[in-house]
Amino acid sequence: MRPYRSDLFRVMQVTGVRPAYAAGLRAAVATVVPIVVGASLGWSEALWMGLSGFNTSLGDKGGPWRVRARAMLFSLVFGAVAVFLGALAGRKQWSAVVGMALVAILAGLARSWGPAAVGAGIVSMATYIVSIAYPAPHAMDLLLRPAAVVAGGIFAILLAVLSAPNRPYRPARAAVARAFRALAVGDRDAAQQAILEARMTLAALRRGQNAESVRGERLLVLADHADRIRSSDAPPPPGLESVANAIENERVDELVDADQELRDAVRELNEGREIAAPLDLRDVARNLTWSSVILRHALRVALASAAAVAITAGMHIERGYWLTLSVIIVLQPYTSSTFQKGLQRVGGTVGGGLIAALLLALVHSHAQMIALIFIGAACTVALLPLNYTLYSLFLTPTFILLAEVNATDWHLVWLRVGNTFAGAALAYLAAWLLWPASERGLVRDELAEALRALAEYARCVGECDDALVGGARRAFHVALENAEASLQRLLGDAPPAETEGLMSLLTQARRFALALSALASSAPERFRIRPLTAHAGTVLYAIAAGTPPAAAPPPTIRGTERLRDALDGMQRAAERLEVASP
Repeated sequence: MRPYRSDLFRVMQVTGVRPAYAAGLRAAVATVVPIVVGASLGWSEALWMGLSGFNTSLGDKGGPWRVRARAMLFSLVFGAVAVFLGALAGRKQWSAVVGMALVAILAGLARSWGPAAVGAGIVSMATYIVSIAYPAPHAMDLLLRPAAVVAGGIFAILLAVLSAPNRPYRPARAAVARAFRALAVGDRDAAQQAILEARMTLAALRRGQNAESVRGERLLVLADHADRIRSSDAPPPPGLESVANAIENERVDELVDADQELRDAVRELNEGREIAAPLDLRDVARNLTWSSVILRHALRVALASAAAVAITAGMHIERGYWLTLSVIIVLQPYTSSTFQKGLQRVGGTVGGGLIAALLLALVHSHAQMIALIFIGAACTVALLPLNYTLYSLFLTPTFILLAEVNATDWHLVWLRVGNTFAGAALAYLAAWLLWPASERGLVRDELAEALRALAEYARCVGECDDALVGGARRAFHVALENAEASLQRLLGDAPPAETEGLMSLLTQARRFALALSALASSAPERFRIRPLTAHAGTVLYAIAAGTPPAAAPPPTIRGTERLRDALDGMQRAAERLEVASP
């Protein structure tokens, strides 16, 4: 596997996605309005309402309102728990340190629940840090502070739900729709161009997220469907125009005379079935193994952030939470093994900390502070899809200005600057000392391990008892999440074509595993599909080894259409990866 090269100019490279202007404006309103209203009414907890409005707005990644509300509720609930623990633990030095480690571990393991929990985990740690910096003086504050967080979060959710929908995937939808529309009229060249555009757009969107969303995965699957039709010698199936309309207009009832497989794929995209998935503690439990990158990173952040709290408290450092905030932002969401990602996190965080220190030195009134917070909140959310450095550059000062909304003193500027640099240095020290070897694997090595685990799971389904099948399934999921983590660290470093190929391969691997798990629930079904699972194991081992997959078609067995479709998608993605690699 080849190493990735990082160029300095890529640190500030932006994606081809437009800024999320409307989302940024909503975030600014959700942040500032509670602070202004609370201050005018004399509410001492107004700060926590504004902080919660900002954090909850960060959880809005667009899509159907139910999906958005569920993602934002993660941030609200995590924030309320974190602020309560911080207010309680901040009274004693030892409890603040222990609480920091506990919150960091829980926030890290919550990543097992998907993209919505990833961002919520980060903001919950930041909220805890600010809360222990301002310990609750009275017992009543232990209840008022979480109540203020809930109120601010609900206000942000209502703003998001009642306003115009945020649709970050609309450009990708339009590109996929153009591909099907071109296929409907027999223009294969135009379809190929539209498919390429869709894949590049989805790769660009992924760079502005903490993890892949289900909608992004399903659009990749539909792009693969279009590519399969384009490359086939058979005439295109009927109903492709209605498929294109349904994808672009997000209306399931526009599907007319379409192939059943395409109808199902479009329905899954438009109906947002992912919102029905319950939180399952088994998702967390399967990461309680040292082979899981999620567990290792949660422990790394816990040790580093707890050490930061202990150092700042033991040395009585003023504004010590600046140091701890720098630690968790530099280390989050994953410690990068590339020069570019390190520059993005440290450059954005340290640069943002310096900006915050200078702004606090220049601000002389509460009104000026509120105006700066409004601008910072809007820019943070609007620029997230474009570039992580720009996002960090605005996130850090916005969060710090929120924490010090009533502090306009300037004489601590150098202390703040020093704390920011010290926190970044501590984060890098933790990255180097705490299991660095486990984080240096290339994404292709992790991906190959996931494919081998999937091959073993497929083989075991046709040959093993229930206990062994369950163990093989858990091993695959851990390997898949490790590969996802490696891909997330390398976004922006690899060329877009390679990023898309890796995303597609992981998406199709997950689809194959889901279809396989459905069939594996019945012992007779497992043995009936044994010829296909054996064939799939051979193909998956070949892809993992970097050799051309077996040319023979998979056995045709009734009820295994999705298995064969996902296997074909993995083969095609592997072929595109070979072309994209230098």
